[in-house]
Amino acid sequence: EGQEPPEPLGESQLMDGLQTLTKIVALREESMGADHVTTGEALYTVSLVYMYANDNQRALQLLDKAYTIYYFELGPDSNRTLELAQSIRDAGGVPQEPTER
Repeated sequence: EGQEPPEPLGESQLMDGLQTLTKIVALREESMGADHVTTGEALYTVSLVYMYANDNQRALQLLDKAYTIYYFELGPDSNRTLELAQSIRDAGGVPQEPTER
């Protein structure tokens, strides 16, 4: 009938996931550029894992970087930019209009 909810990730699983995702961010920065939207997507994904791990301070640092990329690459009114702005609020931050990259 109904599926059981998944077990919460253990600390070692979180650390492994963060390590892998951080490598992906570095690869995207290297291959696509630090300001490319795919780099922003990778940063956003890593930030969500930090939020899951209740490290909102680190999540907000990455969300802010991703928000700046989305803002300039996709525009301030893009659904993806607006979704990211909501994630910043969910993490306890306030989306700031970027003045420069």
